[in-house]
Amino acid sequence: MGNAAPSFDDPVRLLRACHERILGHCETLERLAEHLARVGADSEARLAAARIRRYFHVAGPAHHADDGSGRGWVLSPERPGWIPPDLSHRVEFMGPVRFYVSFWR
Repeated sequence: MGNAAPSFDDPVRLLRACHERILGHCETLERLAEHLARVGADSEARLAAARIRRYFHVAGPAHHADDGSGRGWVLSPERPGWIPPDLSHRVEFMGPVRFYVSFWR
């Protein structure tokens, strides 16, 4: 069970995993700059850039959707979000809802 995704049952491990993902993407971004200078925008560079962009433009804003209430992310039509597929989560409805589910590979 050591490989199980962290959950809100272990907040320290959850926070550590989140920050390790951010640092990993930052390290990839630093390597990308070196790669672009050395090799140019090949397919590997474009794929890395797309992953970094998706993480910081989709997952990052969703992470900041936490309203500080202790309930985790609170999403609304004004504050939509994306939950990374490797993050253990649960959904609690706070009233009538409409949502869209998309599966990514």
